[in-house]
Amino acid sequence: RGTCIGFHTDAARKTMQVALNDDSEYTGGRLVFATAAGFEVPRRPAGSATVHTDRIVHGVTAMTAGVRYGLFLLDTGGRSHAGSADTG
Repeated sequence: RGTCIGFHTDAARKTMQVALNDDSEYTGGRLVFATAAGFEVPRRPAGSATVHTDRIVHGVTAMTAGVRYGLFLLDTGGRSHAGSADTG
């Protein structure tokens, strides 16, 4: 708690995040996209998904209360990543 995930881009070609609980169940922990139009903070009701490419700068605000559950799916396009599970 209390630590944000600073702005970054992902190593995966595409990332899909599925919210497993509603964003009303926690405080902070908001996904923030940095765009040419400014910062965008999408609502994330349970069951919703956001998808972004490796070119999208994003971060997450600090969690201050509650628990945020999410499922992350990555399209690595066959790229090797440090820390990835070896399935071969």
